[in-house]
Amino acid sequence: MSWHEGYCKTRYFWILANSTELAQNFFAAVCDWNSQIRNELLVFEDGYWDKNTDLFESIQSATFGNLILHKTLKEDIQDDLIKFFASREAYAT
Repeated sequence: MSWHEGYCKTRYFWILANSTELAQNFFAAVCDWNSQIRNELLVFEDGYWDKNTDLFESIQSATFGNLILHKTLKEDIQDDLIKFFASREAYAT
């Protein structure tokens, strides 16, 4: 069951099983499986997180070469990345 409450979507699920232990084990396995990211991005929209495979696929060919940003933002990001990786020892623990 799901419905919208303001900006959030509320969802309720029921698990029917022969025992509480079986239902708990199933729920734990589903949670573990669902927490893994597989060729998808997590997107926060309409008050909840959702996995988006279409967005993941659409950005696979993205490069800095075809990135368009305002004014010098692209170069600033590239410079920050270069400085970050050049200072690797400072961040290593």
